[in-house]
Amino acid sequence: LGAYLLVQRVSLEATYAALAVYALAFPFLAFQALRFRAHYSAYRGVRFRFLGTLGESYRTYLLWPLLVPLTLGLGFPLVSFKQRRFYAANMAFGGPVNCFTGTSRTFYGIYAAALGVGAVGALAAFGVNWLWLDVSFALGPPGTLNVSFHGSLILMYLTVIVFGVLLQQFIYARVSNDTWAHSTLGSVRFTSTLRVRDLLGIRLGNLVAILASCGLMIPWAKVRYTRYLLANLSVTVEGDLEGFVAAKGQGQSALGDAASDLLDFDIGL
Repeated sequence: LGAYLLVQRVSLEATYAALAVYALAFPFLAFQALRFRAHYSAYRGVRFRFLGTLGESYRTYLLWPLLVPLTLGLGFPLVSFKQRRFYAANMAFGGPVNCFTGTSRTFYGIYAAALGVGAVGALAAFGVNWLWLDVSFALGPPGTLNVSFHGSLILMYLTVIVFGVLLQQFIYARVSNDTWAHSTLGSVRFTSTLRVRDLLGIRLGNLVAILASCGLMIPWAKVRYTRYLLANLSVTVEGDLEGFVAAKGQGQSALGDAASDLLDFDIGL
């Protein structure tokens, strides 16, 4: 990250070269992050395992995303599905491996609905801006053009932020609920009941707290958000968990996990 910020001051070509290096390194970092998070998650002494390969990671995070510009963005839901499947279909708990039966059709439906939410957000931002200027000119004294203009920009930015967070949480909630619903780990089934309005309220509240504390409330915000995610995830077991036997695994480096946290990548569930 530091190298990328430095080369921006050198030349545009150096910046592109740094981005190319980052693109080549990202699948490796994602692969390491998934292995690290799985290895250091355990229940009753049995560790989770991530069984995906580095080659699959490069196909998922480097080759498939090339489809997005080639299809003018129409391939983005498919790429998102491939990335979710890469994680969900390669997760194991002890011996049993998770079975993921989701389809890309559902993802296209989710992103189509998200496109509608984005369109509403754009109209809302335009409407708020127009209404503010109209009221300001009608009620304000002469010479209030500058104040009205800056006020309209602030309102428009706030509207864009709210709908941007709404769009992000809408996609996250729908994708997460669908992923868990189509995941089966041996005799274990999952149910996720995330609600968009709850996630929106938590995210906006966290944003206000982080800004008001100059970033000191980031740990609190992360715990608050994660607590809600786990509170809305239920596990149904048919029989017992005695069939899960610990499998041997090697310790994993925290490099990928640290990099994904630093750059705020949405990797895994």
